[in-house]
Amino acid sequence: MNEFDIQILISIVKDAGKILKKYYKSDLKVENKVDKSPKTIADIESNEYIVKMLKRHFKDYTIVSEEGEQEISAKYFTVDPLAGTANFINSTARFDVMLGVVHNYSPILGLVYNPITDELWIGGRHYPTSRVVGNIKTLINIQPKFCVNDDIILTLGASKFNEDISKFIPELKFLYRNESNLNYRSSINISQQESNVGIRLTGGTWIWDLAATHAILEGAKGITRDLRGNEIVYNQVQTKIGTIATDTVYRMDKLLKSLNTSP
Repeated sequence: MNEFDIQILISIVKDAGKILKKYYKSDLKVENKVDKSPKTIADIESNEYIVKMLKRHFKDYTIVSEEGEQEISAKYFTVDPLAGTANFINSTARFDVMLGVVHNYSPILGLVYNPITDELWIGGRHYPTSRVVGNIKTLINIQPKFCVNDDIILTLGASKFNEDISKFIPELKFLYRNESNLNYRSSINISQQESNVGIRLTGGTWIWDLAATHAILEGAKGITRDLRGNEIVYNQVQTKIGTIATDTVYRMDKLLKSLNTSP
């Protein structure tokens, strides 16, 4: 994927953000999907626009979207047209457009865009992660000098089991930071070095909630693995087992060892 392609993707997520912004703080009809999660006209219109533009510009890719078609192939996009719908409905400006690029079942690029703050996160395997707010671009690179202690800083909201995590790894010290109620943003918090761990002990995570931020963390020199320490293979719409995202190999190895030896 070249720079021209990437600029197209940036335009797509920003234009989808304009659709969300149009409906933000409006009186929306809310429907519940089969899994009881909320859905609005903003989700639908954002998804329709993203899918239409991806098909126009990237004809050799398939699409896996939360709100529509789900066809996995050797090259595909993951689409969450409105991540954080509950916040959006409640007029809380913590929601995003999320787009992931997956090649050979591995995420190579991710984009996460908040239209209210005009904040874009973009990065991946061959594209150093950056945070762009307006016209100000900041390269994001996890600095090892901040990663030398054994404290585990786990953002509340990084998983649904935060209150029980110390029971699984009792010998490690956890410092909880209540900075986000968005599960998918734990990898961005790690990229910013606001926290250093995000864990999901069980499988079942939708890939549109994971692929984009997985790539972004990798572009910032962070690491994401499954609970066995293996690379995550994106060949199904949901993960089979839990995942860990960390800032360093050292912390990943320590966590995996603790998890795999805990009763």
